[in-house]
Amino acid sequence: MSAHFIAHLQSELDGLRAAGIAVEEACTLVLLRTGPAQGLPAEVRQRAFVGHFANMLRLAKDGDLLLAGPYGDVRHAKDLRGLFVLDTADRQRAEQLAGSD
Repeated sequence: MSAHFIAHLQSELDGLRAAGIAVEEACTLVLLRTGPAQGLPAEVRQRAFVGHFANMLRLAKDGDLLLAGPYGDVRHAKDLRGLFVLDTADRQRAEQLAGSD
């Protein structure tokens, strides 16, 4: 992880704490990858994105999603799509949260 990313993440966590939001000291980084359903019609993809964003909003409102974003054009694996930082150090809980997407 780059020093810039770590500083950015720390700044985000500090902002959450300043807003009175409890944040665990240990978080889980989730790498989002392209799923098996590819080549879907535009209408189906659009519905999937609506659901994805609705789920991210729910996770954020519940305090579970601290940070989310897409990968840029440069990535070490073609199937990487984005990432979540979840407010849990518990792997089982993180898998449950990420699996809801």
